[in-house]
Amino acid sequence: MTSLTAAGLSSPDGGPVPHPAAHYGKATIQPRARITRRELQLLRLAANGNTNDMIARYLGISTHTVNGALRRLYLKLGAADRANAVAIALVRGLLVPADIAGVRDPGGTNSVHANTA
Repeated sequence: MTSLTAAGLSSPDGGPVPHPAAHYGKATIQPRARITRRELQLLRLAANGNTNDMIARYLGISTHTVNGALRRLYLKLGAADRANAVAIALVRGLLVPADIAGVRDPGGTNSVHANTA
């Protein structure tokens, strides 16, 4: 049996070693940061399976703008990624299951959610 100390995996106080991801993102959470209407719109679109490129085309903005806005939103929520942001938003009531309808556009493969306003 391998010792945690021998493997260099002991905590400073000699107690159990926390999982490496146990503190992931805690320093970046902005609990009082206000989520804007536009950020919620982007999150709804992302939650419905749209890529950043699809969101950018739909909204008539650049992919760079979408990337930056989603990155700031992840920081506000303390989320690691898109799926984590959606889960956090559902738990906090920022999104409801009806926001994630998986609606398809008339001529397309994937579509943006019909209720993005």
